[in-house]
Amino acid sequence: MTQVTLWFLLWFLLAFGGLPTTESPVQQRPDELEITLTEVRHEGMLMIGVYREREGFTKINKAYRQMSYKANGESTVSLTFDRLEKGTYAIALFQDLNNNGKLDKNFFGIPTEPYAFSNNVKPRFSAPTYDDCKFSLPMQSKLQIRILNP
Repeated sequence: MTQVTLWFLLWFLLAFGGLPTTESPVQQRPDELEITLTEVRHEGMLMIGVYREREGFTKINKAYRQMSYKANGESTVSLTFDRLEKGTYAIALFQDLNNNGKLDKNFFGIPTEPYAFSNNVKPRFSAPTYDDCKFSLPMQSKLQIRILNP
């Protein structure tokens, strides 16, 4: 090798962080949140809200970021939110079985459609709080959430 070739190789290694590896080219970025939902019903829209603040938690129109996904018969669904800042978040979601855009509840305020929260919080007598459901990104960048089917 000539001296020019060696200098170019050294420059390339320093500039681009080393030689290519055989690792998988698809790696999760630190600003991504991957959510795997289980116990998904076969029909209806999933309405997912990602919240950064206590105020408005569980109200889909108050979410920091939101996503809807049409269930296509699969019982497990993986979704990704990208470009999220490092920080504390909480998730609330429901599956709109009758496509009316809201979580239906009975006379006592108990949901009659599937719903779920981050940390797999299962409410007892009232909706959980933001603090019950919060998690930190990027520390917890992959979540598995089990949908509760009433």
